[in-house]
Amino acid sequence: MQSVDEALAAFGPDALCARLVASVLAEIPRAPAWVHYGSVAEAAEIHRRSVDPTQLAAALARARTEVSTSLLQVGQQLDVADRHRDLGFLGRHDVDAQTDDAAMKAAALGWFASRCGGASSFVELPAGRSMLAWWAAVEVALPLGERRVEALLAERSQGQMNRLAALVGDHTLQGAYPAMRALTPMLQKVVDLACGRSEDLVVATAPFVLGLVDHTPSAPLDVAARADRMPVWTLLAARLAAERAVGAC
Repeated sequence: MQSVDEALAAFGPDALCARLVASVLAEIPRAPAWVHYGSVAEAAEIHRRSVDPTQLAAALARARTEVSTSLLQVGQQLDVADRHRDLGFLGRHDVDAQTDDAAMKAAALGWFASRCGGASSFVELPAGRSMLAWWAAVEVALPLGERRVEALLAERSQGQMNRLAALVGDHTLQGAYPAMRALTPMLQKVVDLACGRSEDLVVATAPFVLGLVDHTPSAPLDVAARADRMPVWTLLAARLAAERAVGAC
């Protein structure tokens, strides 16, 4: 089982995945700035003004708890599921299937939030806000365009909760739906911001996704589908676990 520190160390500052996430965050107003760290200790140095050895030891211990390791594992499982999706012709996701996947990822955001103490605690963490921005840009704005998040979730989320339960287990699913509902207004705001920047998002992210050959009108679909294949949820979940452990708020 990979530790949070091991997962963070796998993504260096020049890793393609990290640069992709940074490019998305840079294009969305009020998204957190990307700051690299490669360990829980480095996260503590960045997010806390001063950390004494006792506090650092406590943070490292929290990063090894069941909650922290479960955050990482679910991020990894989301990435595995994405890599097994059919890209279809020229690397594009089917729109209906992508709508389902966006709903499932929104439910996953609710689950992540529930494991971090609720929606308000989740969005205090830079990694939590980064997850919202990534979802809005890559799961919704680029592949689907403008959407009313509440309507999308009302139509699709209950069915997608079964998919999420297969990843997280029924015993931890209870708080996911209420947390997702609490996040919905924030998700709508970020989707609206991302949709207003869709062309800029394509230009900014295209250099960091594998296999994109041109900037045709279908480029937003292609970028989103190929970005979905990269281990972004693993990276963001590792950062979420680290920031939760060090109390980065």
